[in-house]
Amino acid sequence: MGKLNDSKYTEFYITNKKEGEQLFFKVDYHINTYEYENKDINFSMEAAVSYLFLIKDNKHQEKARRTNRFVIESIVSHKSCTLKDSILITDEYRSYGIGSFLLNKILSEAAKHIPDYSLTAKLSVVDEREEENRLRRNALYENAGFRIIMDENTNSYINGKIEIDKLSNLKLERKFDYIEIIDFYKIADRLYKLSKENEKLLDEKDKFYRLFNTYKAKNNDLDAKLEKYTRSVVILIGIIFFIFLILYFRYFD
Repeated sequence: MGKLNDSKYTEFYITNKKEGEQLFFKVDYHINTYEYENKDINFSMEAAVSYLFLIKDNKHQEKARRTNRFVIESIVSHKSCTLKDSILITDEYRSYGIGSFLLNKILSEAAKHIPDYSLTAKLSVVDEREEENRLRRNALYENAGFRIIMDENTNSYINGKIEIDKLSNLKLERKFDYIEIIDFYKIADRLYKLSKENEKLLDEKDKFYRLFNTYKAKNNDLDAKLEKYTRSVVILIGIIFFIFLILYFRYFD
C-alpha cells in the first residue's frame, strides 16, 4: 500500500524586473506525490500562472488576462521525468522573469522529491522564430545546468531537447530579487494596525472637537458678556455726555 500526498495552493506575486513597471500575477500550484512500498516516488507538479494587471509609470494598464500552464511529470519505471510543453510564456508577458522563476520553482520542488531522476524535455518551437528568443531560452536552460541537444536530422534547435542526468545536478541557487511574494496575512495585519491607529486618531479628533466646542461655548459667553458690557459703557458715556450738556447750557449759556 503506497502513500499519496496531494497538495494545492495559490500564491500572488509582483515582478519588478522592468524599470517603472510592476506586473501582478498569481500561480496556482498542484503537487502530487505517490510513494510506493519500495520507496520509489511518482511525482507530478502543475503551475498555472495567471497575469492580473500591470502598473506602468504609476498608472494602471489593462492587459489581456491569460493563463500559462507548466507541468512536470515523472515515470517511475525509467527514473525519469519530463517538462510538458517546456516553459512557454505568452508573448506580451515575456522579459518579466516569470519563466525563469517558474522553472526554478518547479525544478526545485521536483529535486526535493526525486533527486536521482533524469529529466528530458523538448525545446519550444515558438522560440525558434527569433534569434533573441532562442538565445534567451538557451541561456535559461544552460544556466540551470541542462545540456541543449540539437535535432540530429536538421542539425538545428528545431525539434531539439534539453536533458540532465540527475535533478540533483541542477543549479537552482539563483535568487529572484525582482519578484516579491504578496503576503496577504501581512497586508491584513497592517490594515488592522492602520484601523487601530485610525480609531486612535478619531478618538483624538473627538477629544479636540469636544474641547473646541467647550472653548467655543466659553468664547460665545464672553462675547455675550463683552457685548453687554459694551452696551453698558456706551449708555453710561451717553448719560455722562447728556449731563455734561445740561450743565453746560445751565451754567455757561
